[in-house]
Amino acid sequence: MKPKDMRNSTEFSMNRYWVNKNYSISYSSFLGQFFFLALFLLTLSACQEATSIGNEIISGSNNLELVDTDTFEIVAGTFRDDSVFSVSQPYYVAGSMTDPIFGKTFAGIYFQPLPPANRVVLGEDLVLDSIGLVLKYTDVFGDKDYRPSFLVYRMRQAFLNVQFGGFYRENTVFQTDPEPVGYVRNIRLKSSDSSSIYIPLSRSLGEEILSQAGTSNFTSKGAFAGFLHGFYLRPDTSNGYGRNMTVFQMNTSGAKLVIYYRNAESDSLSLSFGVEPVSAVANAIKHQYSNPEIIQQIKGNPPSANAVYLQGMAGLATKIEIPSFAGMKDVAINKAELIITVLPSDEDSLFKAPDRIVPRIKADSSSVLLALPDDEFDRNFPFYRLDGYRKKIMLDGSPYYQYRLNIARYLQEVALGNVSLKPIYLRAYPPAVNPGRAVIADGHHPNDRLKMRLRIIYSR
Repeated sequence: MKPKDMRNSTEFSMNRYWVNKNYSISYSSFLGQFFFLALFLLTLSACQEATSIGNEIISGSNNLELVDTDTFEIVAGTFRDDSVFSVSQPYYVAGSMTDPIFGKTFAGIYFQPLPPANRVVLGEDLVLDSIGLVLKYTDVFGDKDYRPSFLVYRMRQAFLNVQFGGFYRENTVFQTDPEPVGYVRNIRLKSSDSSSIYIPLSRSLGEEILSQAGTSNFTSKGAFAGFLHGFYLRPDTSNGYGRNMTVFQMNTSGAKLVIYYRNAESDSLSLSFGVEPVSAVANAIKHQYSNPEIIQQIKGNPPSANAVYLQGMAGLATKIEIPSFAGMKDVAINKAELIITVLPSDEDSLFKAPDRIVPRIKADSSSVLLALPDDEFDRNFPFYRLDGYRKKIMLDGSPYYQYRLNIARYLQEVALGNVSLKPIYLRAYPPAVNPGRAVIADGHHPNDRLKMRLRIIYSR
């Protein structure tokens, strides 16, 4: 089977869409790059000397007029950001939590340990000592004092790596055994990059695996995956939802199935099955909302409290429309900065805002969200940044979190008539597994310093 190309999927290098469709920039020499950089820095210097925010015009000696304004009306709402790819993530999350604002969130992980080699020889007269999972975690989101419990189920359905078509979304459900094969209770989690948990698994499972030694199921990684499709790690919610999410490192060094056994020649042996680059891994995530304001906005109603909502883990996106920008034609945009301020809440010490957010737009009439062209320049040109990272600022003597997104490339294409003006969707990044959430001031917030703003410096 020919592996599928992930570049055609949501959140997988979608910036290529913009590069191929709208740009053919190529700097063939160092001189060309140097000239571009010098021109950019000269423009940036001019922007930094612009007048205060408003509609004042600066006239330079070369008769270039720079306008600095942030008076564009922004219409914002909340959008359900579900059906997100949850594979090939930098990390994965598992747990359950109840947020008084954002409701309940549930997350489990499907993963596939594989043998260390295509052909594994275990010897004769095998006797099982024990079997278990070793899972490394790197962070805890939410109440770090809460002690979660986890269940492990054996998968009973084929599970494919993305290289072979395994493009699973956060709402994908796989068949598992009805009874768990492992359980760990009330784990005391530590905030350390080297912490791990051990989950003992059933003896019957270990004996079944050892019984396959010497058979075709131990002749290749693929054959073993056909025998043991994988495991499903999920939180135990039998006593209600918990208060945190655990961030797991599901790779060769972070997750493994370990069997301790004896054979005819040795009485102290072990075999590790790791989660390898060719293993299949996917997050399964569910949300339940009870906040009336969130429910009304998801239905398409405008905000009633001058606030919109953003939540990672395939939760909520903030939808932004800037209808008055449609009148901007034939202008050179030197800077376009979307300014987003997080409104504080009582639970911020536990449930933090995402460390980064990114802007996306829909591709034509489909529901696929694409990166803006500004993302491409963020990676290739270090002096031009999309940004979107969370920063703490002081406003009126009080601390706030704020995001700034540089979207000049996209709006320039709109002003030139090369692309149409579309709603912008703000997402936590990465959207499938970032557990952060935020209440955001909308574009009509009564406090001008808190409301969502688009600041543009342009010339005609």
